[in-house]
Amino acid sequence: MANPRAIAFSAATRTLRVARVASCVAIALLTLSGCGTQGTYTKERVSTAKVKMEGLKAATEHQMALQAFLAGDLPKAIKHCDYSISLNSKVVRSQLLRGRIMMEMGNVQAASEAFTKAQELGPEDAEVQYFQGLLAERVDDTAAAILAFERASNLQPTNAQYAIAAAENMIDARDIARAESFLKARSGQFKHNPGIRHLRGHIELMKGNKEAAVQLFSEARLLAPDDATIIEDLSRTQIAVGEFGQAESNLQQLLRRPELTDRRDLRILRARCLIELGRVVDARTILIETTSSDAGANDIEAWSMLAKVSVEVRDFGRARAAANRVIALSPKQPEGYVLRALVQRGISDLPGAQASIEQAIAMKPDAASLTLFGMILNDRGNQAAASRAFAKAVEIQPNYEPAVRMQQSLATAANATNPTSNPITNIIGNPVITNAASGNGSSN
Repeated sequence: MANPRAIAFSAATRTLRVARVASCVAIALLTLSGCGTQGTYTKERVSTAKVKMEGLKAATEHQMALQAFLAGDLPKAIKHCDYSISLNSKVVRSQLLRGRIMMEMGNVQAASEAFTKAQELGPEDAEVQYFQGLLAERVDDTAAAILAFERASNLQPTNAQYAIAAAENMIDARDIARAESFLKARSGQFKHNPGIRHLRGHIELMKGNKEAAVQLFSEARLLAPDDATIIEDLSRTQIAVGEFGQAESNLQQLLRRPELTDRRDLRILRARCLIELGRVVDARTILIETTSSDAGANDIEAWSMLAKVSVEVRDFGRARAAANRVIALSPKQPEGYVLRALVQRGISDLPGAQASIEQAIAMKPDAASLTLFGMILNDRGNQAAASRAFAKAVEIQPNYEPAVRMQQSLATAANATNPTSNPITNIIGNPVITNAASGNGSSN
């Protein structure tokens, strides 16, 4: 017979179990009901996370595009840049980078569209304005470039690069006064900027103020002592004002640099300074080295200077070879024939010297060649014809000192009434000489 107490306990247990199951079902139903009311919120959180993830991907792709651009791999750069923009098209720097890549690829239209989009997204972004200016420069729209660079400078007044770009384009537009005023207005802000002083030096050169330019270039060099461009401009301007010692020292410093040691123009400039300083032998050594190189074998200026300094040190063999080289390189120009006349006069071949200088005068009757002609005629004893040659030289170039000096020295000795010969008559009577307006020959 069943135990009544056991039966009662079993019934109670079953009741408790049923209650627990009912409770669980109720909780489950409540949970499902709650999920239904919070679904929109969950979707929003998922969407936000997706946007953040795409933003991170866009930033990563932009960085990869920039690295490829800086490395010169433009196809790879544009691939990453376009993918970055597809993930997030509202980033100024991505649109700007796309414009820069397109500009380097030569696609001006695509670059313009990208820069325009960047400007729409960031109208107060100075860098966007700067690259708009660079694009305008690329298509020779100087006026648009000036406006863009000015806007960039106004948006970011502390950036000297923007100010320099604006002023350089003003100079290109021949508006020197505007460029000068623009830089002077910012001189206090860029008091210690070498680029600003360097550009102001160029403005002074264009105005004809060489001494002021030397001062500004010198100040720029103090601020940037290793800048080769500044040192070169300083050296050239020092030569223009006759500061040959300082210029030679600066040029020597430049030529010690491995990347500049083969610059023929700098070597020739240094040789010129050495000649002016009386160090003719040193100048000749530099010119021999220059003309002996493959690159200098066809440098007319170097050969011409070598001929002149070789005559001065009475190295007539080398002088003759140099003069002949100039004639070979430029047979229709008078300079080589003038040099050959100098050499022939130096070795007392006066008939040959006269023939050579007549060839030069037939090509271009300038004050220098006529003066040399007069000197050769004087050496041959024909002072009257020599005097007329000097007079013609002074007529062409009144302030040409060698001709004036020779004319004065012959003034009292000329015997115009009974000349032994008149070899200059045919030359002076040449319409090319008679109608010559001017000449800028240099003293030989």
